[in-house]
Amino acid sequence: IHGLLRTGSMPFGGSYEIRNYHMEMTAPDPAPTFFERVKEMLGMDDDEDKCDIHFPDAPGGAIFHGDDEESDDAQIQKLRNMLVQKLSNAFGLIICLDASILNPDMDTNQQKKVALNFAKWLPGLLSEVIEKQGTNDTGRLNIQEVCFVMTKADLWAAQNGHGELAENTVKNRNAYDHAIDILGKSFFTGIRQFFDDNTEFHFFMSSVFGFHQGGLQTKFFEEMDEDEVIGLDDWVPFNVIEPFLTAVEAMPPHTYVTTKTKR
Repeated sequence: IHGLLRTGSMPFGGSYEIRNYHMEMTAPDPAPTFFERVKEMLGMDDDEDKCDIHFPDAPGGAIFHGDDEESDDAQIQKLRNMLVQKLSNAFGLIICLDASILNPDMDTNQQKKVALNFAKWLPGLLSEVIEKQGTNDTGRLNIQEVCFVMTKADLWAAQNGHGELAENTVKNRNAYDHAIDILGKSFFTGIRQFFDDNTEFHFFMSSVFGFHQGGLQTKFFEEMDEDEVIGLDDWVPFNVIEPFLTAVEAMPPHTYVTTKTKR
């Protein structure tokens, strides 16, 4: 993080093999009783809510076969098998889309390829997960929370001429509409059939870089001088943690999210 703040360079190198990142979130009781506090001091407290979050990364960031040369068949198949295993026991699912693909200079054929790849790849994966997880009352996925996260929302705002008003533009953008514009409404109508009626779909605009005084965090868009430093208080990512919390049914207040249910 220190290197990122000083230079604007991400600390992670390219992925030449599949990496499975794992985070554990815990949520202690906000108002423990006297006896619960005693148990905690004695190391006997086992009531703390815990959540395991897994997210894989593959060469080029690809999780399905595309047209780029970085997608290796063996690696992609290995990743697919891993995803099936993880999703068969999952409560929530987060899917990321590149928000900046919607820009005036984008080749529409490239956008169509992205939508086509999702439409070809995701339904087949979800079918495999249903087979892996075994039967339940509905014959559908056990997943109860699905989050579509539109990443690089700040770049989308910049590419569409909203540099100085980037933050308000992103906050006012309906994330569901953004996802529809990328993948098409029929895509969501189709995958909805894999989930129970009470499964919630959430849509987020998100930016790792965040914003500065309502505009772009321009210092992250290009290499900074070595003597230039960004303070931690000046770096506030937008809607980055919220999807993780929402995926485990712990949505914080004042979250910029569009929620869709089948009910």
